[in-house]
Amino acid sequence: MEEIVALMHQLLLGNGVLIACCVFVCAELVKTLFPQFSRSWIPLAGALMGMILGILLPDFSSGQSLLVRMISGLCLGWAATGAFESMKCVKKQAK
Repeated sequence: MEEIVALMHQLLLGNGVLIACCVFVCAELVKTLFPQFSRSWIPLAGALMGMILGILLPDFSSGQSLLVRMISGLCLGWAATGAFESMKCVKKQAK
């Protein structure tokens, strides 16, 4: 239980917020600067960007394995760009 609390502390108060903010700002910049870029790809790009930042940031999930850092970064990046937007794109393509 203590490990879960420590991981949540790192995600919410550590570099997790930094990853989410960086991905959000980059996604908004892409939307603004490249209007021809399909918005349905932005959540995937955000997830990949979050995964890369999760690997590269030295203090993010310190003591955790590479896989845990990758998954945590991926989830933060996807959340920053909007999991809701992802599902909306999937539903729109299914119709």
